[in-house]
Amino acid sequence: MDNQNLKYPVGEFNKPKTWPNEERTLWIEIIASFPEALESLLENFTLEMLNTPYRPEGWNGKQVVHHLADSHMNAFIRFKIGMTEEPIPNIRPYREDLWANHVDNNADDLTDSLSILRGLHHRWALFLKSLKEEDFDLIVAHPEYNQHYCLGQLLSMYAWHCEHHLAHLKLILNSAK
Repeated sequence: MDNQNLKYPVGEFNKPKTWPNEERTLWIEIIASFPEALESLLENFTLEMLNTPYRPEGWNGKQVVHHLADSHMNAFIRFKIGMTEEPIPNIRPYREDLWANHVDNNADDLTDSLSILRGLHHRWALFLKSLKEEDFDLIVAHPEYNQHYCLGQLLSMYAWHCEHHLAHLKLILNSAK
């Protein structure tokens, strides 16, 4: 598998132009079920596998898990900002590459990050299910990319993000077999 396929094993994210109810329902279910899918996958990991990168110059398994907690905390806040601030609020970018090198993102024990993800995804899915169809049309500005995103597009992106990193962890698991 070439480096691009290792980097994007489920393909690169494509920002949707629409987010019909059926798609939103699926994306919310991906977010709701993600912690269980992640924990189920991690049951098969050894510490050696957690310290294995999914690709050359990529993060190791434990960095991926800790990154998911970081990223999804930011995602939840981005949705809340989109729902509560006007006219088009800026969402805060962060340097995930630098965050990944901090001690907490390299801890062998994944318990805290998995606990964060369990609670956060429960709240996030509850929140998302409460939104009205027109709420997904609300816009936030991402200053790092100089782009606007509707909440429906963010929902799609974070559902993709869940599957993207599950696929990275599966690459590590499959390479150990």
